[in-house]
Amino acid sequence: MTGSLNKPDIRRNRYGQRDSMETYGIYKGKQYPLAQIDQQLILKSTKEEAGFTKYVDVSGKVHEDLFVKEFKRKDLEKVFQLNDMAYYKGEKLEVLNVINDDTEEIELFTMDKRKAEKLGFVQHDKLSFRKTAARKEVELIKEYKDI
Repeated sequence: MTGSLNKPDIRRNRYGQRDSMETYGIYKGKQYPLAQIDQQLILKSTKEEAGFTKYVDVSGKVHEDLFVKEFKRKDLEKVFQLNDMAYYKGEKLEVLNVINDDTEEIELFTMDKRKAEKLGFVQHDKLSFRKTAARKEVELIKEYKDI
């Protein structure tokens, strides 16, 4: 099922970086951020919960404020993605980045050459186009997709 959720916020991860697409898993009725590494599904929590362990990064540092638990897909009630999208001049586009939080500039992205030419996007590489727009010029939406 694909649909849109109207939530105008831009997600940021725990380090303040913008996440344009986030994957979530539902376990025992509760929603958790989810990471997938190869065939492993790992749920993340900022609270210590039964069965979750403190996250240990690749350098061996133990993170006291991040807890993880590995799962198989069959053990999760649902897995889905939320993507940041925007309507700009009547066209639905991907939100690539927030350029400046103070001025609220949003960087939009498309691989559709027709849309890019129509909207005045600049070619970034062979297949992609970008444009910076003021936040007030776009309608931000969340796009929901079961996976």
